[in-house]
Amino acid sequence: MRWLATVAGKIAGKLGELQAPEDRGSPEFKKRQAIREYNALLDRTDPTEPAGNPCMECLSSQKGKRRNERHDLIRKVHNDAAGEPNHVVQMRMLETADRLSKDMDRVEDARLSLHTYTANEDGPQEEFLKPLRDQAPPGFKIASLDKVAEDFGVDPGKLKELVANKDNPAQKIVFYERDEELMGPGPKYTVAFRGSTKDKRDWNNNGRNEAGFEAPHQKNAARLAVFLSKGAKENGKSLQDLISATGHSKGGSEAQAFAAACKCSARVFNPAGFDPKQYAETHNVSADEMRIDRTSVVKRDGTGKLLMSTTEPCTDPLYYAQHEGVTRFIMKKPITNGPPRELAPIDPNRSVPSMQQSDTEAHSMLQVIEAMERDKQEDQKALLDYTATKI
Repeated sequence: MRWLATVAGKIAGKLGELQAPEDRGSPEFKKRQAIREYNALLDRTDPTEPAGNPCMECLSSQKGKRRNERHDLIRKVHNDAAGEPNHVVQMRMLETADRLSKDMDRVEDARLSLHTYTANEDGPQEEFLKPLRDQAPPGFKIASLDKVAEDFGVDPGKLKELVANKDNPAQKIVFYERDEELMGPGPKYTVAFRGSTKDKRDWNNNGRNEAGFEAPHQKNAARLAVFLSKGAKENGKSLQDLISATGHSKGGSEAQAFAAACKCSARVFNPAGFDPKQYAETHNVSADEMRIDRTSVVKRDGTGKLLMSTTEPCTDPLYYAQHEGVTRFIMKKPITNGPPRELAPIDPNRSVPSMQQSDTEAHSMLQVIEAMERDKQEDQKALLDYTATKI
């Protein structure tokens, strides 16, 4: 009956291709989105078009200062809260401090997930974005695959074949190396998987995955994880110290596949679903064994019911399809370990005003990063206000 599964998988892939988005939006709207992309990657808030190449050394220095100030604030809140007589206030401040601490790291993986799109854009791209194709966000650099292979003790040629798999040319995978002096301790590398573009091959893959068939991009991500895990183990190296994974949408599903196959951690954003049982590399892995931190843009009414996105961003349309209506019985759910991070949507006009809006805004990485930066600022202010009462 294998032939029947093969035929059914091909049909599912073709049905997936029908969902591929068309190229829409005026030139003005596309420029607006490009400015938001630039700002999100570099932690910039200027709504005007950037002029000249960014000073990465300056941006890194500024980021380091902000991170140190926030870490100092979090430590002070912990100290002050230890003697807080009001238990309700104490717990609220500790929860706020914990959320800010986690979001500081989440948003950096979100930038890497976004950068996989910037670095691999095949279509027209604004001139001011082009210098960022080969420039990772501050705190990271695009890793040399030869160096990655050396650290894992694997053959560099085989690694490059998996990363740029000739059978999956639409799949894009980027390794980033962490600047520990700026970012603090963490896995040396983060592997990021790009999500879907307008390429029909991405959507063929999505159709297969959602229908319960082996999808080539998730399969390749799992094979890459097994390859690196085997090398690290044979060379007596800790995989947890070497790598974590991240991705958005389809890329988030691939990051789950990678994490399932090698037991590393992953942060995923508005992710597509993943079922370990669909793949030989992960069929023995249970969801409880995985370490997936999921962030989704979600808006609920007073009763907790999800609100659907329109031209005004509400809930990520992929998340909505996974959890509401008839599609919830079909769509794969993403793996989630621990409480998910739910972000309330943010008006994109707060970043860069535009008369035109996207009906998939709530799904975009721009929405994720801008909403998380908003929450970071609000949490930081709440903590500052609290510590001011303890002086």
